[in-house]
Amino acid sequence: MPTINVTNPLQEKAVAVIAVARENDISSTELRAMDTDQRAVLVDVAGVAPDKGHSFSAHEIDRIVGVAAHLWQTEAERTFLERQSAEKRMAPKGECVTCDRERSEGNVHFPAHNASTNCRSGAHNHCTCDTCW
Repeated sequence: MPTINVTNPLQEKAVAVIAVARENDISSTELRAMDTDQRAVLVDVAGVAPDKGHSFSAHEIDRIVGVAAHLWQTEAERTFLERQSAEKRMAPKGECVTCDRERSEGNVHFPAHNASTNCRSGAHNHCTCDTCW
């Protein structure tokens, strides 16, 4: 799975929680459904330390885990949309060697099977002219 972009300390803590959740086969949905005690254990196992040198309050634990669930869900949705978009740009399985190869390698960013209707360079499959690509 692609790396989640982190822009602040809260997100860094959340990403550590996501790593532990993934290792333990806990989904983002299950993460959201945990009670505060379960979340506290997960935060502790992730090795996330409080900023102020004291223990986390229940609110802080819920906030870290809430951000983790949100980041994880956002990343999952982005990955799904990229793959869905790529599938729309591919020929059906077995009809194009290039599409089949890209699909099997999990690539989502490559020239579309069908050229643009505005293509001026021959409109061949997987065209890389400025109009198509």
